[in-house]
Amino acid sequence: MFAKLLPRSAPYFKYFERQNSIMQEMAKLLIAIVDAEQNAEVYLKRMEELEAEADELQHTIIHELSQTFITPIDREDIYAVSTAQERAIDGLNGLGARFFLFSFVHMRFPAQKVIANIHEMTHAIGNLLECLRDKREPSEPVAAVHSLKENCEMLVGVGLGELQDGETSSFDQVKQLMVWDQLYDRIEQTVLLFAELTDTLEQAVLKYA
Repeated sequence: MFAKLLPRSAPYFKYFERQNSIMQEMAKLLIAIVDAEQNAEVYLKRMEELEAEADELQHTIIHELSQTFITPIDREDIYAVSTAQERAIDGLNGLGARFFLFSFVHMRFPAQKVIANIHEMTHAIGNLLECLRDKREPSEPVAAVHSLKENCEMLVGVGLGELQDGETSSFDQVKQLMVWDQLYDRIEQTVLLFAELTDTLEQAVLKYA
């Protein structure tokens, strides 16, 4: 009974790391969906399983915050980081579903390169989480994410320019253009979620470094 009265904590950094590992695997699966000529449904199903695990993990973090007395960083920072990671994971899942739904479209190089950049972002964010855990200066991983984001914005601009320059002499071409307009919009939203996650992490790291 006395033990129940003692202050307790929870492995929040392990939770963060698991969120990031889910994010990395989902980004890798997204590349597979984009490149797949077959079995894309298997990759999407795995993404949905990981997204469900991430939801449960976020519920665990929120529950632990209501139960624990001692936290390694402020409660609002734990909540902000976990929520930003959860939103980025949701963005990946939504993007994977869109690419699977529109699997009939001819894949475009700018989109493939942006998806590869997003995968690299997940690793840089993992480095940022290590900076938060170890209270280290975060400039290198932050710069990496910003560079990748700028490259993504340039690639999306190139992709949208290709759409405007393309011919629309058939209904199929019009349909392809409409679909790609939606896909690029979804890609931009996902990249923005990763930028917001990076900003959230950078603020937290600088607070404790």
